[in-house]
Amino acid sequence: MRAAVATSDCFDDMRLFELDLGLWNRTGWKINVEYHLPENEVKLKSIFDKIKDDLPSIYSPFTHDGQGNQGYLFELPDKVGKYMLRVMGLDDLAGLGISEQDAAEIINSAKSIEQDLNLTGSEREQMVKVRVGQGRFKELLIDMYGKCNLCGVDQREFLIGSHIKPWRDYTDTEKVDKNNGLLLCPHHDALFDKGFISFNEEGLIMISNELEQSSKILLNVQDDFFHKS
Repeated sequence: MRAAVATSDCFDDMRLFELDLGLWNRTGWKINVEYHLPENEVKLKSIFDKIKDDLPSIYSPFTHDGQGNQGYLFELPDKVGKYMLRVMGLDDLAGLGISEQDAAEIINSAKSIEQDLNLTGSEREQMVKVRVGQGRFKELLIDMYGKCNLCGVDQREFLIGSHIKPWRDYTDTEKVDKNNGLLLCPHHDALFDKGFISFNEEGLIMISNELEQSSKILLNVQDDFFHKS
């Protein structure tokens, strides 16, 4: 078994192999990954009895007798994934995945987008791509900072992965680069997104003159706030 970590959001690209054009389109989605060789060589059948009861009853990556199901990107339960990484000696990769809670939010959001009759097919596709990328981006920032860069709020439900550069100006790699983001609570994210606050090259907060003193107090914005990247 091998492990791979996604290092980019999905993006459009030409297919690499000359497959039957009757079955495969010439263009599709591509995602960059970083492969990790296990410290311990593990055969799936040697651990299958340990994981089979926690596998989903349908759309499982493995058959009932421990063979791989043919398909792409099967969802793997968090408990099973962490166990498999542990026996391969790759425990340090366990924290890089999207949490079950955020994964569920992404799936529900994607379903909502797919059911929106006001969107064209290409618009739905692009919005789903963005939502998945944002979930991954937030997880990387939580792993890096753990709390709002300004006020210290650390409850993950209230944290937002905020891009420093506008999303439209990012390359596919930059969209999930944790060094190009801030982890903020909702009201500090709104202030940053609307240009009421920013940071200089030293990380010291810059506050717009348009932000009234009463709002600064109520929104907990202080002149000595400092963001260390």
